[in-house]
Amino acid sequence: MKVISAMYGWAIENEIVRSNPALGIKRLKSGDGFHTWSVAEVRQFEARHRVSRWSFPFFLS
Repeated sequence: MKVISAMYGWAIENEIVRSNPALGIKRLKSGDGFHTWSVAEVRQFEARHRVSRWSFPFFLS
């Protein structure tokens, strides 16, 4: 949101837009997020869910 708000601030200064829709949006409080899966974790997921290597990237999107 910081970047979007800054972009709209620039656009307002340059008379491209009239208002900043990013203002007033509350920031989400988040933790550390998720760790990147190791090769072992990917294999464990594939074994459990029977996902082929071809379909795995599409499953994540």
